[in-house]
Amino acid sequence: MKVAVVTGATGGIGERIAAGLVKKGYVVYSLARSRKNAEGVRYRLVDLSDFEAAGEAVRQIAEEAGRIDLLVNNAGIGIGGAVETHTDEEIARLMTVNFTAAVALTNRVIPYLRQTKGRIVNIGSVAGELPIPFQTMYSASKSAIHAYSAALAGELHPFGIKVSCVIPGDTRTPFTANRQMAKHDDLYADRAERSIRRMERDEQNGTSPDRVAEVVVRCATQKRPPLRVAVGAKYKLFLIIGKLLPFGIVGAILNKLYAE
Repeated sequence: MKVAVVTGATGGIGERIAAGLVKKGYVVYSLARSRKNAEGVRYRLVDLSDFEAAGEAVRQIAEEAGRIDLLVNNAGIGIGGAVETHTDEEIARLMTVNFTAAVALTNRVIPYLRQTKGRIVNIGSVAGELPIPFQTMYSASKSAIHAYSAALAGELHPFGIKVSCVIPGDTRTPFTANRQMAKHDDLYADRAERSIRRMERDEQNGTSPDRVAEVVVRCATQKRPPLRVAVGAKYKLFLIIGKLLPFGIVGAILNKLYAE
């Protein structure tokens, strides 16, 4: 049986990804700070920002299961508000969880994937291509994931390891309720609050996490997975338009929607 490691598989998109992989016959290991009792999922409690602890969890999984065929980097956090009002610690935490920890974990899984000619699926975001005001650091972290995925695919190609980056748009998950809020000051308060209300409304009316999970599972199982794939026709169109229009016009549209 194939073995998958999924980060953040205790809720939202990650929980659905784990369930979808179990249905496809994978043995699924969840790396997260909490656990559930989902059928077919084995839980390893770990703070992914502790790179050595995460690496030890990977070693134990490989020893127990005998192989690793798939890594899904799904774990992520958000901070809403003006970036000027974020503390250095908040910025560092977000970039660590959303990007650096994924890179560190991937480096520790690659030797096992080389043996199985396995796969890596990274979860990006439309915000990584169309950066959203008052979600600045989240947008930056996802943009980093996109660039990392594309370059990593080239590095790993000779070993038969395939890399995909799945790019969801607004998705109905607990991520909305769990978003950390920066302290607003009088310079930003009204605009930031309007922007975040708009984002939260969009998210709660967004794509089902099951739909995102379906795309991830397809990337894990199809013979020639795409390097990048947006989830849903609407968001595919958004990304195409974002590439065709001058960046200044795209920025003006995003500012109109989220920064006024």
